[in-house]
Amino acid sequence: MAKSQEEILETVVTELIEKGLSEMRDIYKSNRPDLFQEVGELSGEVSRILSLVSEENRTTIQRYLDQKDCLTSKEFEHLYLQGAKEVPQIRIQDNWLEKLGFTTEKKIMIEESYGKLVLKLVTFIEE
Repeated sequence: MAKSQEEILETVVTELIEKGLSEMRDIYKSNRPDLFQEVGELSGEVSRILSLVSEENRTTIQRYLDQKDCLTSKEFEHLYLQGAKEVPQIRIQDNWLEKLGFTTEKKIMIEESYGKLVLKLVTFIEE
């Protein structure tokens, strides 16, 4: 089943956010290892505390943390989309693209370097 444009956008945004957060974590892990160690220790302490409270209270606290994480994720997505509205864009559309093999069914790869973008058709080698 084909994905809608909205679903594709959501997938791309999610992947870009995850990539950006992963890169940020890598930077912070090397620059601030103490921060990650403290978060790890606090996580263990929270788990210990949660084991001491009733099941009902533990469920309420877990629901709160899950909903807060969900809200934070939506905030990141919103901020990314706001930034995406202000980033440079290139749109290429014309019949000559098809003559060069760039059809709507084909996938492309973009190679980038400063001041240069190269578009290439992705070809799969059958085994």
